[in-house]
Amino acid sequence: MGQKFKFKLEGLLKLRKFREEEIKVELGKLISEEQMILDRLDEIDREVQVGYDMQSEAFHDQSKGKDAYFYPYFFQGKRKDKERCETMLYSTRKKIEEKRKELAEAMGNVKIMENLKDKKVEEFKKEKNKKEFADQEENMIMNFSKKERRA
Repeated sequence: MGQKFKFKLEGLLKLRKFREEEIKVELGKLISEEQMILDRLDEIDREVQVGYDMQSEAFHDQSKGKDAYFYPYFFQGKRKDKERCETMLYSTRKKIEEKRKELAEAMGNVKIMENLKDKKVEEFKKEKNKKEFADQEENMIMNFSKKERRA
């Protein structure tokens, strides 16, 4: 009666849960990376707007012609930076999508193992209850037999 339930695949279940947690951490890192890229894109847009404002102000102040040469290179650099960030964003989003699929599969594997474990626990409990009932019934019969012999 003191027998405890032991799930034979407990080690595999733990490994699958560990893998699920690893994937969640990796997904979190990818999402942070995506947010950093989005923040950088916003920063580039703000820098370009500041550049346009400065260019407009410089032309209104009748500044030197040398300053006018700076702005096209500035905007070209910002466009290249933005293109690079957009490429990184696309790549990161692809990785996120793949990681989400991987996570869904890992969660499914864990769920299957947990369901199997729950099923085995229920079977164990039923078998244990059946044995306990049989033992109680046997004890009742023996007690009844002893009473009949005495009488």
